[in-house]
Amino acid sequence: MRARPSEVAAVASIHRTASDKVLVVMAAALFGLSSIRAVTWYAGGFGVPFFDWTFYAGAVHRRLAGEQIYPGARISTLGSAAGSSYSYPPASVPLMLPFASWPVGALMWEAVIVGALLLGIWFVVRIGWPDRPLVAFAVVLTVMSLLDPVMQGVALGNVNIATAGAVGLVWARSRGAVPAAGILGVVKVFPLVLAAPLGWRSLSPLERSLPSSWSLPSRWSGPTRGRTTSQASRRVNRSAATRAG
Repeated sequence: MRARPSEVAAVASIHRTASDKVLVVMAAALFGLSSIRAVTWYAGGFGVPFFDWTFYAGAVHRRLAGEQIYPGARISTLGSAAGSSYSYPPASVPLMLPFASWPVGALMWEAVIVGALLLGIWFVVRIGWPDRPLVAFAVVLTVMSLLDPVMQGVALGNVNIATAGAVGLVWARSRGAVPAAGILGVVKVFPLVLAAPLGWRSLSPLERSLPSSWSLPSRWSGPTRGRTTSQASRRVNRSAATRAG
């Protein structure tokens, strides 16, 4: 008895999905091994693991001790010993409080920034390659495993790894893009700037529910159902003329 074409297609799809998952597992293993190698190598070069994380954690420890988060009024980490200075806004210090301990906090920080990166990449490949997103995801993981700038950021615990993931979420117009970029914007300005267009788009449904005279300027809200500030003004003027008559 010959199988129906639909049954053959279903079996082929199951096999294809299984092989795609195997590729992702292999790529994830390569990414993990490359990350461990990078952490070990850069820890030997800088004398401590997660070198950039030490600056974030050091600012928290100084704040809790009642000390200045910017020692010597120096807002820079260039040429500084591990954890001895800080170059980010004061408002960013409380965000690092859960991650300031060693080794639990440092490992949690690594999990957060790498998780944000992978999440952003997944949203991008899911939109760019809808037919085989797992294969695309595996390819990206493999490429990142071979790129020293990526491995360096992971090894040092640099916040830009999470920022890259936020950029992916913004590109994919994910619901989590604005909160993620907003949180990262407390640390660095440009994630919030990148998310600003998406933020204004998220206000469009609210803007459409308001009276015409309350409409946001069109340069903010975009072409929402053809309503512009000038059109709203004309409606208000006509309404006022009717009441006056």
